[in-house]
Amino acid sequence: MSATDVHMCLDGVILVRAPAGYVARENFCKAEVTHCYRKKSEGSLPELQGYDAYTKQAPLNRCLPLWGGVGPGGFAPVLWHNERKTDTSEWVMTIKKGDLIKALRSVNPGKTYGPWKILCDGETFLHAKESKAMYLRKNIRMWQIPPRSPDLNPVEKFWAWVRKQLVAHDAKHLPINVTVGC
Repeated sequence: MSATDVHMCLDGVILVRAPAGYVARENFCKAEVTHCYRKKSEGSLPELQGYDAYTKQAPLNRCLPLWGGVGPGGFAPVLWHNERKTDTSEWVMTIKKGDLIKALRSVNPGKTYGPWKILCDGETFLHAKESKAMYLRKNIRMWQIPPRSPDLNPVEKFWAWVRKQLVAHDAKHLPINVTVGC
């Protein structure tokens, strides 16, 4: 499969809303913070708790986790979820409900039916046995990029642009205008 055959470049992201307090919000906007790195001892704090001992992300109440992709016709969301991570059962249900096909059609104007080819990373749930069975039923083929190479997935550039837009928008609406290095 060549890059020109890909119908969607798929990946997940956690967009982070700025904190509510003025000073924290201003610092967030100035620094373009997308992750708050914590000490190992802080991993057990309920407001910071994630899925690993080194909590890297902002508190869940400020996170907007989603999966989406870019294709020839633009961007389409596939799955908004309530936790930092999705799992195999949630992903399989998303495919079964038709949300992935709907997104594929959205970013591929004029293409109504598969076969569909998707570029993705190595997330476990994307390549689980149950997911592969559902892809087969929906005429989807996943093309996995090598581990630790997000620069090979064009949707990563989209996520970076979205983050910059969100921070610039928030900075613009601070009581005192903050200069953001976007």
